[in-house]
Amino acid sequence: MAIVFCLWVETESDEKEKAILSYFNTLEPVNSGKKHIIETYRGGVVTADNLSLNGGASETEVNEMSIVGFYLLEHLKKAPDFRYAFVGLDVDGLQFMNEVLENPNYAASFKGFVIRKDIYESMGKPENLVEFNKNYMWNPYEGEAASRR
Repeated sequence: MAIVFCLWVETESDEKEKAILSYFNTLEPVNSGKKHIIETYRGGVVTADNLSLNGGASETEVNEMSIVGFYLLEHLKKAPDFRYAFVGLDVDGLQFMNEVLENPNYAASFKGFVIRKDIYESMGKPENLVEFNKNYMWNPYEGEAASRR
């Protein structure tokens, strides 16, 4: 079974999901020492080719995932509207909206979790989240090496 690194973006509608995926499809490839072409999939999944599918067994693979993660998050700042997003290994479908609201501290504990400010307020404003941009809050991503500590 593959362990996939991705950015997973939750939207409120199919129309908004299409806008997110179209936006990420326009990005230039990212270079981590290897060229990675950005790929998108239904369900709000954004990833890159040429990444390990085993969860990053080597330091090189972990560094490649981190570079791609930072690249995707930087572009997420300018992306069309979304509810929330996670970046990391096997994060696609990690949380449903009701789970985020019912257990806000769990969702907010993930490094690389980004959430729209109105939902952040509905969550009770978890203290560990800081501003991502004017419309979103986040738990800052530190890269995949940091998540293994």
